Amino acid sequence: MRAAPTRLAPSTAASLSGSHFGSRAYHFDAAGAAGWCRRRRLAGVSVTTEHTVAPAVYAFPFSLSTARRTYYWPYPENLVPEGATTSPFQSSPVPSVRERIIREYALGPLFGSRTPCCVLGFADTARDVVACKGEVRRWVARALGKSEADVELGALVQAKEMLLHRSGTDESPRLGDGPGSRPDAERRRVTRYARLPVQARTLLEVYLPGEEHGEVDAAADADATILAHGYFLQERLHRYMTTTASSGPNSIGLRDSEGRQREEPVRKMQSRRQGYNEGDDEADVESSVAALHDVCGVIYCEVPVLDESDFAFDQLCGKEVDGETTERVTGRWTRRVMQQQEQQQQQQL
Repeated sequence: MRAAPTRLAPSTAASLSGSHFGSRAYHFDAAGAAGWCRRRRLAGVSVTTEHTVAPAVYAFPFSLSTARRTYYWPYPENLVPEGATTSPFQSSPVPSVRERIIREYALGPLFGSRTPCCVLGFADTARDVVACKGEVRRWVARALGKSEADVELGALVQAKEMLLHRSGTDESPRLGDGPGSRPDAERRRVTRYARLPVQARTLLEVYLPGEEHGEVDAAADADATILAHGYFLQERLHRYMTTTASSGPNSIGLRDSEGRQREEPVRKMQSRRQGYNEGDDEADVESSVAALHDVCGVIYCEVPVLDESDFAFDQLCGKEVDGETTERVTGRWTRRVMQQQEQQQQQQL
């Protein structure tokens, strides 16, 4: 039984103007107590105190104190995607088998994640940019020396208008000197107090499916290669925008620590492109970047930070996870990926 809150409400029971022993009557409401009434008289003042019996919980048309904490688990009970064929191993009700299922999925690699080459930004709205999305793909492919089939564009993301800017979200407008926005972004944030205003309000991710590998061991190298293309395109776009704005020779270099880290991937990209015609290739890159900026309205190029972190579990189902168990699970997933690739190659033949 939960006690109802006591309510103390002072009210004048009688005129207390001429009494030295004047008192006030207080009405107490408490649950679970017997009703009683007491009356006393002090110096001509009648004080009455009544106590009534109140139920433990008041009767309301809706329930009280029914707050529940719920959690969203995005996977089905048997850890099998909806509509897929389940195997006896995956749909087994045996607890030990289900522990093995959880261990295989928890210690295995993360599937479905993709690393974009770069994120292009526009000052126009997504409704205006969607008309030139095909042109963006064509000019990006020419700037990177690839065919249009090797370049894939993501969905247009319209940033939200924020009265108080909040960075770090997918829908945040991109500042002109945000993380990964320009080669000298980190140096500028350290040496300058004022931040650059919002530069991009519509975002478009660029993917390179031809550089993505399915091997588990080569995932980090593939991501580094993909980001090298993004650094190359970012440097060229920033150089063109700086040259156009100053109407003079480009004197912007990669002088900060972040720029020095990007010099090596960009140099590899440039040396790779020198295998073709150097003069024609350089002019093709400049014309493609100029078309991206002047025709398509690309004014922003952000290279995402490579996420090298991973999920680590010390315990699973109340049991400690050691290094040998992790190596065995990783080896099994590697063999599964290789078998899947062999099956796909046989089907293509």
